[in-house]
Amino acid sequence: MRRIFASILIAIGVLIILSNLNIISVESLMNYLWPTLLILIGLYNLVRDRRIQIFSVILIAIGTIYLLNEFEIIRVTFRQVMMYFWPGLLIIIGLNLLFSRPRKVRPIEPSTKPKHSSNQREYNAFLNSVNEQVNNASFEYCSVNSVMASAEVDFSQIEFKNDIASIEINSILASVLVKLPSGVRINLSGSPILGDISDKSMGDPSSNKVLNVNFTCILGSIEIYQ
Repeated sequence: MRRIFASILIAIGVLIILSNLNIISVESLMNYLWPTLLILIGLYNLVRDRRIQIFSVILIAIGTIYLLNEFEIIRVTFRQVMMYFWPGLLIIIGLNLLFSRPRKVRPIEPSTKPKHSSNQREYNAFLNSVNEQVNNASFEYCSVNSVMASAEVDFSQIEFKNDIASIEINSILASVLVKLPSGVRINLSGSPILGDISDKSMGDPSSNKVLNVNFTCILGSIEIYQ
């Protein structure tokens, strides 16, 4: 996916240069390019995961409608699309829940590669992997954000600055693996949206040190362990 995204960026840059040189008109070309891009992303996800995904079906449907509209095969307005989009989305979700088998959470194995030691308040993985060992002797807060990528962050060696610290985890079409420190009380909060959460942390209910872990998981997976 990273190579596809890089190729798209290069293609868009070339098209803009050609437009500035008055060789081609990018405005008309973009009307066909972005719906095609949505269709390709949706098809890529379906082939990669070998199962029907609601998000991928939505991308393909939106791209197809707008592409047919540009070719004047059909003629619809944005308002007409939205009138049928939301009811259609509810039907797709309902059919998926009705006929799909319960999905087992696929365990995320900790990486055997050496982790990069760092001390940041934010770790971002966008179309690239992140593998970090956090070393912080006065830890208060950190966020882990992953979009269409994988992120593995090890907090096991941190030391609290105060009695309460927090970690925020955001996973969108991504997999996130987080290792927490031992000997602390863990409060986990959040709700997955068509995603998977695996909490293998034990925590110490009697500890004075409290670690609040807040998460958002959209069409992704998060695994928390100690």
